[in-house]
Amino acid sequence: MKKEIQKLKELNSGLAQVCRNKTIKIIELEKKIKHLEELDRKNFLNILKLENKIQNYEANFIECYKVDALQNDYINALQIIENLKNKKEVKK
Repeated sequence: MKKEIQKLKELNSGLAQVCRNKTIKIIELEKKIKHLEELDRKNFLNILKLENKIQNYEANFIECYKVDALQNDYINALQIIENLKNKKEVKK
């Protein structure tokens, strides 16, 4: 009877150790999950920042394109005015 009780105590002790080990592994996995979730959140925020920078770049590029078009229109207008002046001078 004492041997059986001793075996049960050893078995119980072994099971308790297994449970502690499993609990430790669960805690470690929970920490890893929390860490990965934080990395995911940071990456998502970085992606949002990059998207905003891309949108700003696109908006600025469009504005620069408009400025270039206006400068070309201005140069064309100056050339037309110069041509008209030259025609008037030729007619005199």
